[in-house]
Amino acid sequence: MTNPLLNFKQTPHFETIEAKHVIPALETILQESRANIAELQKIPCPDWQNFTYKMECIDERLSRVWSPVSHLNSVCDSEELRAAYQSGIDLLTAYHSEVGQNKALFAQYTKMRQSEQWPTLTKAQKKLIENSLLDFKLSGAELSHDEQTRLTEIDQKLSQLSNKFERNLLDATQAWNLLISDQSRLKGLPQSALDMAQQSAASEDQQGWLFSLQIPSYLAVMQHAQDQQLRQELYQAYTQRASELTDDGRFDNAPLIDSILELKHARAKLLGFTDFAQYSLIKKMASSSEAVVDFLTELAQHAKPTAVQELADLKQFAAQHYQQADLKPWDISYYSERLREHQYAFNDEEIRPYFAAKQVFDGMFEVAKSLFGTQSQ
Repeated sequence: MTNPLLNFKQTPHFETIEAKHVIPALETILQESRANIAELQKIPCPDWQNFTYKMECIDERLSRVWSPVSHLNSVCDSEELRAAYQSGIDLLTAYHSEVGQNKALFAQYTKMRQSEQWPTLTKAQKKLIENSLLDFKLSGAELSHDEQTRLTEIDQKLSQLSNKFERNLLDATQAWNLLISDQSRLKGLPQSALDMAQQSAASEDQQGWLFSLQIPSYLAVMQHAQDQQLRQELYQAYTQRASELTDDGRFDNAPLIDSILELKHARAKLLGFTDFAQYSLIKKMASSSEAVVDFLTELAQHAKPTAVQELADLKQFAAQHYQQADLKPWDISYYSERLREHQYAFNDEEIRPYFAAKQVFDGMFEVAKSLFGTQSQ
């Protein structure tokens, strides 16, 4: 059987990829990667062509296998794919820890940094090598064996908890829906939103209009539904997802957040940082966490007056045109949309025909062609 995830000659054919393909493909590419790395770390005089470029190719092939799986996991949820994805995450985390803590590979990149070829490399090539050296240090390449073992345990647990966090959020989103049978409650909603809600209800063998917390359904209500109570109901359900306030705490992410923060702090300390903020900033432009706070504070000082004025204008508009004196959080999107229609005399439904899928794809390919010289097929 040909595994579609191992077809590197063309772009992914997502319709042919199944959960049963994930682990065999991943095990194959990881075995191949380990064998190639074993040879690369023996090269006596590593340079850009015989070492760094080949390491990049190894990473690229692994990405070609895993990226389609990650995408499908986000948009095509199923129990089989969930199980395969979690198993894949475990394999990848173990592999990345193994590679990141490989002292021989670390030594090869260090040789590159100290080689005679270094001055002849481009700025981009130098940056890639320097980033790789930093990644090795942040992966624990300079730690003792026991410390590396502990770091691997932390990374495995973090990957599992992060995946569980995302699953809880997705499950909480999918678990909530609202069936409306009284069409009078749907005044203001565009026809496209009504059609979508009616189709959703029909797919569940129900009569009426079924709304969910998926963004197309949620935003349509928040921006267009005249029924304030309906907006409030969806707003509260959306903002309380995956918390102790919904679904009897089944999808409560609060304990996971505590555990993730504790593990990230432990990881940072193990690598010699004061806290995770200091660890996070090592690859960023900001020099310290204090610099980040100062920047955000200054940004808020500049942005707040404009935000306050815009909110005052919105309140004035709602009071003048809709006799709505007190705006609640679930009113902001609705009256902002009305204000935009008032000021610019158009709405999303009027411009929707200009953004049909074919036209959007054609436009994207035109941009790619002008920037990179690519051709659409």
